[in-house]
Parts: sequence; structure tokens; C-alpha cells
Amino acid sequence: MPEGDTIFRISENLGRYMIQKSVTKIYIRAVPYAQEILLGKKIDDVTSIGKNLFIVFEGDVILRSHSKMFGTWHLYSHGVTWKRSARNVVAIIEAGDVVAVAFDVPLIQLGRGVERTLGTFRTELGSDLIRGDIDVEVAFERFKQFSKDVLVGEALLDQRVVSGIGNIYRCETLFKTRISPYRPASSISVEELGAMLEVARVNLNFNARENSNLKRIFDDEVEGTFVYGRGGLPCHICGKKVIRKVMGAPSERVPRPIFYCPNCQL
Repeated sequence: MPEGDTIFRISENLGRYMIQKSVTKIYIRAVPYAQEILLGKKIDDVTSIGKNLFIVFEGDVILRSHSKMFGTWHLYSHGVTWKRSARNVVAIIEAGDVVAVAFDVPLIQLGRGVERTLGTFRTELGSDLIRGDIDVEVAFERFKQFSKDVLVGEALLDQRVVSGIGNIYRCETLFKTRISPYRPASSISVEELGAMLEVARVNLNFNARENSNLKRIFDDEVEGTFVYGRGGLPCHICGKKVIRKVMGAPSERVPRPIFYCPNCQL
């Protein structure tokens, strides 16, 4: 599931092999005129903000993608067989000796105004937990502003508070700070929010920058996750069964599964 760490890794990988290379082939399903704009253009930068990926082209052109639940970008050398079906391709960018392929990415936008676009996202979204320090006071003010009448498990997914946290990090962060996802967000103190954001920041950064495996690590003493995906299994700490329910976020149409320990998280 693509969260902030996944998108950071994708941006670093694409950037490593594509920056300063000129586009030799371009296809974007949602932008049929992309070839007229981008063919022959040099890629100036690849970056991410939270769960948004940005590819910057010369001529003040920027491509934004959001992978939502199932989308991803792969990077291939020419002639290498793709790992997913061509039926799922929504974008292809060839530059130099590599090919970037977007599979099942539901949102791809192409526009002009690089600084304006990036500035807007940096302003509207909360601090990127991977790319910057956390201003807990600012995050707390946003948390109070956007989390009225919702549960903390819902509010933690709101990218306007901080960006990069998805469902897996939501579950693991709440478990490690011993906070129930069903607590009212209004009951969370600035100290509790700061502790949650620090846990999420540390884990996101480790898995984005230091963990060489694709499988995320949340603690050296526990293989895999503490609660995510472990519904019905014993809690690693107390032995009680981990509960699986469904909880989304106020802005989401499709709720996601939430995993928590009813004994450890209060």
C-alpha cells in the first residue's frame, strides 16, 4: 500500500535515473496531448510531498500523480518485461536508457507553474514527515481545526495535519502510543499528538531511507507489524486478540480496515 515512505522511494528512484534526461516517449492516458507538450523536454526534478509524486519538466511543466490505494510507478531498463499487465498502464515516460511506467495510478495531472503548484501543496498539506521537521504546535492547531467531531483514528489520516501517514502507519502509530483509534480527536492533547507524530516520523524515515527490504519494519523485536493485518491474532504485548474493524477518514468515500488492541490501546 503506497504511503509516504513508498512515494519517497519512488521519487528518489525515478530521480536518480531520469533527472537531466530528455523525454523520448510519453504516454499519459488521462492527458492525450502530453506528447505535444513533453516530447524532447528534459526532466529537471522528481520529488514528493506526502503521498503526492511530482515530475518537473523544463518549460515550467509539472506532472502530479497520486497512487491512492493500489497505484504504483515502476522503473525498467529498455527491453525488460514489466511486472504488471500492460492493461493496467496509465502512463509511460521514456528518458535516456530507462522507462517509468505508472500502473493503476488513478490521478495524474499535467500543468504549468512548477513553483506555484509545489507551493500550493506545501501550504495546503501538513508538514511532510519524511522531508522536514515537525512543528508540533502548528500540527496541533491544524489537528484541532480539521478534527472536530471525528475520532482520532480518522483524524490521523487527514493529510492537512501532517502528510505521509496512511492506513498502516495509522494503525502502528496508534498502537505504539497506546491510543485507541476510537478516542474522540478532541480529547487528544498536544503532548499526545506530538508523541504520535514522532513515532510516525521515525518509522516513516527508517522505512524510506534505511530499510533495504520492501517489507516495512516497525520494531527490531517484532517481525512485520504489531497490529496491522493481524485481526484475530494475539497482541504481541498482552496476548489479547487484535480487533479488525472498518474506519475511514471524513474525506474518504471508502473506509479502510483499522486494527488495534482493545487492551493495550485506551
